[in-house]
Amino acid sequence: MTKQQLETTNLTFDEISYKMGYKNSGPFRKIFVKWVSLLPSEYKERL
Repeated sequence: MTKQQLETTNLTFDEISYKMGYKNSGPFRKIFVKWVSLLPSEYKERL
């Protein structure tokens, strides 16, 4: 879901994290990096 939102919306990673229930995007950012092996900003740049 997060990858799709990064690909199809202009929402920031922080906004996406908040919508998913995280009050702080830091922990979710670590999970994202573990799954994708890229920072959210790096992932979005590669699109």
